[in-house]
Order: sequence, then structure tokens, then C-alpha cells
Amino acid sequence: MKLFEICGIKVKINYMLLPIWMISIYYHYFLEIIIVTIVIIIHELTHSITSIYYGIDVLEIEIFPFGGVAKTDNIFQIDPFKEIIIAIVGPCSNYIMLL
Repeated sequence: MKLFEICGIKVKINYMLLPIWMISIYYHYFLEIIIVTIVIIIHELTHSITSIYYGIDVLEIEIFPFGGVAKTDNIFQIDPFKEIIIAIVGPCSNYIMLL
């Protein structure tokens, strides 16, 4: 299910999140689940924005119940150093949000 589009990247959620959100509403944890989902979206967006900076086309971001994935077009044609940088910026964004 498509949530929104930013910088030409479609951000989607997996349908398995819907029952988890319903259960979280019942147990009064909906705010916490929304915060975790937003943190995952920001984490994946930092990977995606860095990928776009290095010339890799990002098709979409899909958010799953316990994580997310940024789907790219040509990941196998990238320099290993750039791939390391792309991998590091996601956890760095988590540390920045933590502060």
C-alpha cells in the first residue's frame, strides 16, 4: 500500500503492518508503533538519498513489520567504497535521532 512519494521514491507499507497496528491500538501502543515506523522510514530514506547522490536509482522503499528495504535498480554496478558509505548512513541517522 503506497503511503507517499518523496524525491521520486515511492514509500510503501506491507499489509502485514495493518494487523499489528490494530493490535497496538487495542493495547494502547499505537503511538509507539507509529514512532517506530517513522524511524524506519527516516532510516531507509537516508540510505536512499545517499544512493541517489552516488547515482543509484532508488525505485521504492517498503516498510515491513520489523524493518524496511530500499529497492534499487543497479546496485551491482557500484564501487564498494560507495556501498559502504550507503550502508553506514542509515545507522548514523538512527544515532542522530537518538541524540
